[in-house]
Amino acid sequence: MKHLKTFLATLAISGLSVSPIYAENVNQLQFTIANFAHGGNGKLFTSISGNTLTVTGNVTGATNTPALNIDNGVTVLWKASYEGTANYPDLLIALFNTGTFEVAAGGSIKNTGDYYAIENDDANSKIVVSGGTVVGGIISRGNITVSSGSVIAEKNICAIQGYGESNTYITISGGTVTSNRDVIYVYNTCNLVISGGVLKNTGIYKDPGIRISGDPTVTVSGGMILSKWGYAISNEETGIVNFNGGICFAYGTSVTDVINGVYNSNNKGVIAAWNKAAGTTSYVAGTNDDIFIFPSSIPAKWAKAGGVSGIRGSSGTTGFGFIPVEGVTVEEMRK
Repeated sequence: MKHLKTFLATLAISGLSVSPIYAENVNQLQFTIANFAHGGNGKLFTSISGNTLTVTGNVTGATNTPALNIDNGVTVLWKASYEGTANYPDLLIALFNTGTFEVAAGGSIKNTGDYYAIENDDANSKIVVSGGTVVGGIISRGNITVSSGSVIAEKNICAIQGYGESNTYITISGGTVTSNRDVIYVYNTCNLVISGGVLKNTGIYKDPGIRISGDPTVTVSGGMILSKWGYAISNEETGIVNFNGGICFAYGTSVTDVINGVYNSNNKGVIAAWNKAAGTTSYVAGTNDDIFIFPSSIPAKWAKAGGVSGIRGSSGTTGFGFIPVEGVTVEEMRK
């Protein structure tokens, strides 16, 4: 995989268009972003409040890559709509240094090409999604936080890929993260912490919701990890997985169909599966045919919520609410 350093070297050789922004403070960033030649249609606008630079506006068809060098303590608050095409090894937006790049409510970044929308190769960098939308995925050696909004990978890439060290964190506390391949892929020794939100594999491949290579530490205490043909979590090497809450779902009939590899658990999380191989796609509400659930003490039943078919479980404080299941039709129980 080519990351930012290789990306820039490739650009220098090939003559592809990149516009480096060697700015450290908000005043320099304001000038250079406002005058950035994106190669598409539309315009970006900026305003400053303290060490925060807010970017608004609308751009479509961008063909050039801004390289933003954001200094420590500086936040670029992205509220603009920015769409363009970047194919491997190009990036739509290339980030450097240890500042914060935040895609806030109303902001969107969409790469219609086949590679990532955003990358930062600095281990102390911070990429935040706090209500905005990133289409094309995020790759970083630094920190990534999703508290609301969405990160979507429509091509054959991960929605989030982290390759940092033990002092870097990918934190999911809300929002949605979706991909038709691995939803989140972590390797080296970085940390993945999930306390909320929904991770969903939308593809037809046997890719997991979370793929773990090397020695990362993954802690799940909430949220939903929804896979289909692949595992919800796949610990493929020597990573540490702590499954202490939340929901993991995949097709199958056992725990090992849902979580692959070694993991630790306090039995407060829920592992659920649908036996799709049984060939039945229509169920009566209140029945539990072809449902696997762990802990088995939770009475999981087929149900509907808001017109969506799925599995509902409730057992006092250990209930898990509702899991949507694609490809299933639940009919109301006949009276």
